[in-house]
Amino acid sequence: MLVSGIIALSLGGTVALSAYVAYASTLRVERIYAVENGEFSVPPGHYTYSSFGVPSAYSDVRVTGTFVASGGTVEVYIMNEANFTSWQNSGIPNASYDSGNTYSGTIYASLSSGTTYYVVYDNHSSSNISNIQANITMHYKAQRIPLAPLASISSH
Repeated sequence: MLVSGIIALSLGGTVALSAYVAYASTLRVERIYAVENGEFSVPPGHYTYSSFGVPSAYSDVRVTGTFVASGGTVEVYIMNEANFTSWQNSGIPNASYDSGNTYSGTIYASLSSGTTYYVVYDNHSSSNISNIQANITMHYKAQRIPLAPLASISSH
């Protein structure tokens, strides 16, 4: 909620006017963070990953993006730290996003706050090097910090 106004104070014939704009503490604004934006290769029988944290103060967190693999297929997963560790031990993904074995995909997944996530590019199904181009962003809402007074005007 946006709150604005003018405050007038009179002290011994001096009038001070102060214009202000403040935001209620519940206002949350949309932010975007680049998780992945680049090209890389994954040899056959291997995987690569990157990680990113989602602070507990964030809300409405989601990741969106695209990836394209050339030379060989790839499986892309987005999973939290516990599921990533489990997948490394068992090979069975429990992911917020699972592309399946493919050459390209569009990513969309809702995420929880207060944890670390991993974006995994798994090339266990292909006998060729997978050259991957990925562009993934995290969208979230964060609380806006209240603003200080915009201007002060004094009159005598």
